[in-house]
Amino acid sequence: MFLILGLATAVVILGGCSGDLDQAAFAPNVISLQPTHAPPDVAADEEVAAPREVELVSAPPEPLPPQTDPGVDAIVGEIVKSIRSRDGDAEPATRISLSRLYNQSHATSREFEALRNRLARVLNLSGRSYGMWFEVQPSASIDFELHGAAYLVTVAGRDQWELHLSLRPAGGSWTVWRADAPLRMFRQFQRGDRQLLWP
Repeated sequence: MFLILGLATAVVILGGCSGDLDQAAFAPNVISLQPTHAPPDVAADEEVAAPREVELVSAPPEPLPPQTDPGVDAIVGEIVKSIRSRDGDAEPATRISLSRLYNQSHATSREFEALRNRLARVLNLSGRSYGMWFEVQPSASIDFELHGAAYLVTVAGRDQWELHLSLRPAGGSWTVWRADAPLRMFRQFQRGDRQLLWP
């Protein structure tokens, strides 16, 4: 009996105070989906900026082919004239070995090999348009051999390789072409130097 009276009294008290209590305190938890930062209103006369277009990243330009050296071009031109016919027929590829170029200097064999590799590289740059290929090591497919000796000299305060060169058929003993003056290459190549010095 007392329990029923206590409950009835509590209902009356709570009912009378319901206007004073914040009903939100008794409401279930509700998550608001409203944005906390609404975009600013745009006036009718203002234009909305278009979204920024994605900038296309172009591929890097292809590197330009290395420039040939005038001195090397002259030497290759002389060799071409001495071993190829003057008619307009297409010539097959010609392979020339540098294995008969010998070190006659006090430089180490490693430095001399670096010189032969550099010489082959610059000769190939000029010779590729003629179908001519210069190789450091001998092989069965060699057509000609570049014979000669390399000395170290000092000119105007700089060390240079002095090359005395002649061209012979592979395995042959006769000379097809000979440089009429020594060729020179700087021992230490610097930017702006010519690759091959030839009068």
